[in-house]
Amino acid sequence: MNINDFSAGKRLKRVEIDTLLEGCEISDKLRLRLSDLKKKYTSEDAILYYCSERHEWDAGMGSEGYILVRDNEIVDGLVLRMN
Repeated sequence: MNINDFSAGKRLKRVEIDTLLEGCEISDKLRLRLSDLKKKYTSEDAILYYCSERHEWDAGMGSEGYILVRDNEIVDGLVLRMN
């Protein structure tokens, strides 16, 4: 999927790949999934944190997570929560 299509109704923030596994308490399952995402990463890629806007959550279509973007296409993603 193209990042421009995906980003409708979402806030995006670029994050550094090395910070994904630092800082907070996360489950072993999530740690493994983030490690898998990190293995696919190349220096030309971007890791973006995304979170739906409030109106998307209110409509029952919200989601939050990380996506791996390469050449404006989503290569992989990890959903943290959705409704």
